[in-house]
Amino acid sequence: MVRAGLTHARVVPLRDLRVRRARHPVGEVAVPATQLIHFRRALVNNFIFISSVLSKIALDEAEAIKPEDKANILRVVGPSVGVGQLNKQVLGELRAWLAKTGGAALTAEPGNLGLTIALGQLLQAQGNLAEAEPLFRRALEGREKQLGASHPDMLASVNNLAALLQAQGKLAEAE
Repeated sequence: MVRAGLTHARVVPLRDLRVRRARHPVGEVAVPATQLIHFRRALVNNFIFISSVLSKIALDEAEAIKPEDKANILRVVGPSVGVGQLNKQVLGELRAWLAKTGGAALTAEPGNLGLTIALGQLLQAQGNLAEAEPLFRRALEGREKQLGASHPDMLASVNNLAALLQAQGKLAEAE
């Protein structure tokens, strides 16, 4: 199935995924060198969309080419791991990969404020508050330089940082 121009080249059966995961704890995706530049650009340009899509993945709602394939997968996964636990594992892996890849893209484009904010929001959603804080501070400083302190769009950056500081228990600083 194709959604928003993204396609999957190959589907890996869940049993293969568990075996591969046990042998190789870090998952990597092989991309031909000629396509790597395009992939990175798409990641930077669509980071917010990709992050949003990943947050909505639900394995029990996934589609299969053959309905019996989905039924078989759910029958095997349900009693052994549980669909909810498998969802958490898959989402955790995908979010960790996205954060790592987004961080690398941000290193290549440190002035990209949209990516800075999106990566900060992803890290905050993952509970990585200490990693998100410098990103929100950088975004606030960058927006202030670009827009000026009194611009209405500054409120979003101020709010992002204040909410993060509040979540960290830094109430005085959040004010």
